[in-house]
Amino acid sequence: MATSNFHNVNATKIFALFPIDGWEQKETEEWIKGQIGAIGYATNHRNVYHDSGLRSYPAIVLGDKTEFRELGDVGFYLTMKAIMRSGYYEGYNLDWHITLECDGRMIDLEGYHEEVIFDIAESIYDRFSIDPFGDLYHNMGFSKIQAEHVYAWVETESLRLMEELERVYELSSQPLYKIATASNGETLYGTI
Repeated sequence: MATSNFHNVNATKIFALFPIDGWEQKETEEWIKGQIGAIGYATNHRNVYHDSGLRSYPAIVLGDKTEFRELGDVGFYLTMKAIMRSGYYEGYNLDWHITLECDGRMIDLEGYHEEVIFDIAESIYDRFSIDPFGDLYHNMGFSKIQAEHVYAWVETESLRLMEELERVYELSSQPLYKIATASNGETLYGTI
């Protein structure tokens, strides 16, 4: 029984690394940290493991970058993590993971649907307000408008962060794509 060598979750390509030995692997890791540090990533992580849910593909966090936006007195933090994941048989692949934090909630944006962001944003803004006369009232229109602003910001900013990080990955790896996967799990990769 065979399996795929690389576990790619979010990246648009498989950004593969094939170091010869442990020294070259460490040098490559430090070089990538330098490159992502140059575009604003905090790279002071030391052996911070990223749980991808698959123990056959252990991963570490190379760095992270957080963007902040305040909309209607609520702060939103969008965090992109640069991930280096071990291959099953050989090498490594570079990937990323993105989360949104707001109002004490952490939202994993991996495979999210736009309704999730709308529902959460509406529930945050779905509060009673006090009008100028001191009466409580419910402003559903405000909730919907702010939810649309949040969604637009998350979409724009997450795309910008992804493209910025993948440009660095392009320079530091061998981009691959999956050609085919056999019924026994064996996978063929091609170079881009």
